[in-house]
Order: sequence, then C-alpha cells, then structure tokens
Amino acid sequence: MAHDHQNIPSGGLSLSLAMTDSPPAPPLPPQNDHGALPPASWFQEQFLQAGIAVALGVISVGLYTSGRVNLMLAPKFHAWLLGGALVLLTVAALRLALLIRMATKVRASLAKGKSAQHAHVHGPDCHHDHHESPVEATHHIHGPGCDHSHGDTHVHGPDCGHDHSHQWLPLQVMVLAIPVILFGLNLPNEAFGNMKALDLDAYSSQMESVGDKGSADNVSFLQLERAASNPEARSLYEGKSVQLVGRFVGDHDKRFTLIRYKMNCCAADAVPLNAAIMVDPESSGRLDYRYWSNKWVEVKGQVRFLKSKDGKSFLTALILKAKDSDDLNKTDTWIRETVPDSPFLTE
Repeated sequence: MAHDHQNIPSGGLSLSLAMTDSPPAPPLPPQNDHGALPPASWFQEQFLQAGIAVALGVISVGLYTSGRVNLMLAPKFHAWLLGGALVLLTVAALRLALLIRMATKVRASLAKGKSAQHAHVHGPDCHHDHHESPVEATHHIHGPGCDHSHGDTHVHGPDCGHDHSHQWLPLQVMVLAIPVILFGLNLPNEAFGNMKALDLDAYSSQMESVGDKGSADNVSFLQLERAASNPEARSLYEGKSVQLVGRFVGDHDKRFTLIRYKMNCCAADAVPLNAAIMVDPESSGRLDYRYWSNKWVEVKGQVRFLKSKDGKSFLTALILKAKDSDDLNKTDTWIRETVPDSPFLTE
C-alpha cells in the first residue's frame, strides 16, 4: 500500500512525518535567527540569571526587615530599596515561569519528533516510491539527517557576524553574584576599622571654671559638633549636662574619644563626628578602658569646649564628674553600654 508523505517543518527540526500515522507536533518556543531551537546553554544562562535576580530581591527584603540596611543607606532611601526589591522579585518570578513553559514546550516537541521518526521506517522492502516530484521537493525540509547537499553557501564562523558563544556567561554570573556573596560573608557590618582616638595634644588642657547650668534634653551629637564652631552655641551649651551615644575609642584611663558617623546618602560618604570625653581632673576615678574599648556606650557629662593651642578652633568635650573608679565604671551613671538604632547619624 502506497502512503502519501508530507514533510512538516517544526522549529528547524527535520521531521519526515507520515501524516496518516502521527498527529502534528505542538508549537515551539521562539526560534533564533537561523530557525533553530534555543540551545540548552541558553536555557541554563536564563535560569541562572533569573535565579540570581530572585536572590538579590530576597536579600534586599532581608536587609530591610532585619535593619541591616541602616549600615548601608540613609533612612530616606529605605522605602525605595524595598519597593525595588518587590518589583525585582515579581519580574524574576514571571521570567522563571516563562522559561519553564518554554523548556516544557521544547522537551515535548523534541520527544514528539523522535516518536514520529520511529513511527514509520523507510527501507528497501516498504513497497512504495520515495522519489519526490519537483513540486514535492519544494516542500522537503532538509535537516542534519539528510545525505545530500543543500546548496547553502552561508558558513558560520568567527566572521559571520553572529554570536555563537556563551563565553561571557561566567563573567556575568560573577558580577551579578557579588551582592549575594557579600551578604553570605555578613557584609556590610558594624566594624569600622579606621577609628582612631583624638590627638588632644593640639588642644589646651586649661579650662575655665564653669558652673552647673542643669541638663539639656534631646541634644544630638551633631548639634554639639556644630556648636564648637559657633560662639553663641558654645555659650548656650557650655556647663549643661547632656547624654551622647557613640563608640568608645582610646587606651587611656582618664580620657577617650566618643565617635559617631554622619551619613548623607550611603555608608561610603559617612564622615566621623568626634567628642573628647574626659574624667574630671579632681576625681580619683579611672576608666577601665580595656573593658569599654570599641563598645557602643552612652555617656553623661558636662559640656565643655577645648580650645586649640593656636586659638583658631574648638573641640566639643564632656567632663565626667564621677567620685571614684567604681562610681565611674560600675553604676551606669556616667557611662553604660547601649545599642543604637543605627550606627550612623543622618541629621
């Protein structure tokens, strides 16, 4: 019995299907410029990039919810970070869904093609003519399995103008994965490696006697930093008792530096704010600096301003009027450990 054969193109695959024996193959995903299906390496690249995008979105949300974003960005940018992360997660999820659908279609089409190829076998004993008429030949699709010349003069090589390699994939993945790697290494963190105590040798140790002017509430580190360069502000704050929070830096038992960083936009532009903390010269108390070193502390003291030896500048200082060492180190009256909402000041 003679069979009528028709060759149907499907995604650049040469499948000679016996139409009376097999149904048509399902539609394929978009093809490239040469009519071929996307290679496996293309799917690997797309899945990997989408996966990294999901990881970046999850990390951004994690930084926001855990508060670690305070180590990187000023508060005014936190909402933008969260919004961008949610958009990135949505787009990446849609991309993954599309890739899964495309991969499923490719797998189904390849399986269908193999099934059709094995459904009808042409051999010397199949008892029908395989010669094609000129009209039929125009419908014949040539693929990798045919044994004759196609007359194709287009050669794909280094000068064909098409990109056939994925050599940049490792570099792309490395760049995209940098934030993921840093997050896994617990970076950024609160370690400020360049903190140094103030050199008080440039300032006069002589201070005029100032009476107690009471307490000043809600005075910020930044306000006192600016007050040092303003005569009216110095007159307003000097003699008042205030509380400041910062890092304890120093290795002296009668003085240390309280450091806080001011952030304008992100951690990269943070600048240090310094205040000299001094134990009252008339007190016998001595700091246990080995215990306090590099800890976040809240200090209560009387505001004073140290004048530079050249008389051109002033430095904010707090005087701790503790009775003795136990009063200074163990009562939480003058210095105590604390945890700030953020290591940076923004205003």
